[in-house]
Parts: sequence; C-alpha cells; structure tokens
Amino acid sequence: MSWSAPNCPHCPSPSPLTFEQPVDYGPSSHFCLGWVCERCKNKVLQLNPMGPSEPRPGVCLSCDRGELDDAGRCRHCAQLHAQLVTQVERECELPAQAEQILALRERGLYRLAFHAVDLRLVANPDDPEALALKGKLLVAVDRPEPAKPILRRAIELGADPEAQLNLGIALANTGHPREAIEVYERLLVEHPDEEARSFVLTNIGGCYTALGERDRAEAYHRRAVAADLENPGPRWNLFANLFGRGRVEEALAVLDEAVEFPFLDPDERANVCQFRSQMLAALGRLDEALESIDDSLRWDPNSAERVFARACTLRQLGRLNEARAALLRALELAPEFSAARDLLVKINRASGAASN
Repeated sequence: MSWSAPNCPHCPSPSPLTFEQPVDYGPSSHFCLGWVCERCKNKVLQLNPMGPSEPRPGVCLSCDRGELDDAGRCRHCAQLHAQLVTQVERECELPAQAEQILALRERGLYRLAFHAVDLRLVANPDDPEALALKGKLLVAVDRPEPAKPILRRAIELGADPEAQLNLGIALANTGHPREAIEVYERLLVEHPDEEARSFVLTNIGGCYTALGERDRAEAYHRRAVAADLENPGPRWNLFANLFGRGRVEEALAVLDEAVEFPFLDPDERANVCQFRSQMLAALGRLDEALESIDDSLRWDPNSAERVFARACTLRQLGRLNEARAALLRALELAPEFSAARDLLVKINRASGAASN
C-alpha cells in the first residue's frame, strides 16, 4: 500500500523506489503504479485497492467492500480507520487542501491522496472541489469509467473548469469521442480564456482522429499549436497526424521547428532528434538521418532503441561493420532485444555471403 515509497525487492539492502507513472494494469477494483529503482534500474508494479466509490461515515476508505466495526476496523480488509487518518495527517492538514493532495500524487502516493480526498467527501459529499479532485485522480490512474459520474456531479455543483477537461478525457478514454468533443467545445465557449486552451484543442484533435476524421483533427492540432507556441504536446500530435497520413516532409517541418526550442527537456529533445532521423531516412536523406540519430544519442546515450535505430541507418548506408558494432552495443544495453539480434544475424549472413 502506497503510504510511502516502497523499497526495491531486488536489491539486497533497502533502496526506496522512485515513482514513474500510473500503469493501466490489474482488475477494476485496483489501480497500478509503476516505480523504478535508481540503484539496480529494475521496475516494480504496485497494485492498490481503489477504495469506495461513494465514501460515507462507517465505510472503509481502504477497500470498497467493508463497513467499520465498533473499534473502527474494516470487517473485510481489517484496516484500522484511525491508522489511515493518522497516515494522512502526517502529510496533510485535515481537511486536506487541494495542493497537498496533488503533491501526494506527484510523489506517487496515490493511495494517501485518495484517502485524503475521501475524508473530505465523508465530511461533505457535495464538496465540488473534492469531487473534482477524486475524478482527476481516477483519470490519472487509468480508471476513467468511475470518474465520469463523479466529475459530472462536480460540474453540476460548480467545480472549476478543470473538471470539464477531465470529464472530456474520461469520455474519450472510454470510447465516447463525440461526447468528449461536446464537453471540450462547451468548455472553450464558457471559458474562452482557459489556461489549458491549447491542451483542450489538441484533445479535440485526438477525438477526431479516433473518429477517422483526420483533416479536422489536423485543423485542431494546428489551432492548439497557435494557442501556445511553447507547449510541445500539440506539435507531437500534429506530427503524428501528418506522418500517419504519409505527409513526411510536412511532418519533418514540424520537428525541424521543435528541435530549436530551448525549453525541451533531454528526453523530449532526444525523441525529436530520433523522429527527425526517421523522417529523413524515409526521404532518402540518409547522411542527415545519421547525424540526427547521433544527436539523439548525445541526449540519451544508453537507449538500446536509439542505438538500434542508428544501426539500421548505418546498414542502409552500407556501413555494415559499424552497424554490427551498434547492434552489439544495443544488445549489451538490452540483451533480450530480439529485433537487434535478428538484424545482427542478417548482417552476419550478408557479410559471410559477400566474403564467399
């Protein structure tokens, strides 16, 4: 249970894990979190119970099945309610404020965040901010279905515009893109100066992509880019839209603009350079493609995937010895990398045939 960061089960001495992100895995009664050990680099998945859909006095906040006995212990999971409250109090004041709950989420302490918001809802089931926060947490842990009625209720009670944004995400992620578009468009009309306008526009583009209307999707992604020139997300979506439709030169132009941005983090810059390399290779500009994948590796030198991409470009250039060395490096980084192993076999066979 994520009351604190778990320790790595692989290391011989205690090594706290670093939170990565929620993972869409496990039964609907639970949510899953992904953690990584900075020491051994192993990744760990952690299942947590969802808790009650409608928290109320006398009901366990740790599971969705039990009521509390006279001592305050859950009759189903045996969790002592007072202990749960104490854990929340160690991190937040009571009632917990929104920024405190979101800070728990950033640290991967989602279970505590759910407890904190549920305690507010026990005290006031019609707290619009608490309802919006619970919906936001459910969307974040890839449980959009239970988030929808909670977010609708929050909106009815006057929650801030972010509740509409999260409802749109929940609808889109449960296969209702047209309903999501309606929610997003209403948000843009009711709150024309909404800070997340660019994000809303590109989400509408994603919904039109899901509906197979890629021209309309492109138009919304371009509007999203224009709404916030420093937000990389809409550019990635515009790039994916163009590339997916075979418009490689236009997709490359999007990346050529993005690679100049000073605010990209190292992972984003490495990705831009790798995608540029892929576009350049598709256009037959192999020397430039090699330069771009080398730029990617300067930002992320230990990525087996990027080293493999470099090997593929070297092979296309006919530089087989260098391609072989790159593949061996990729396999050193990821011994189970089957695509790298298969390509190495092909190159060795080709080299053997040529020598004969």
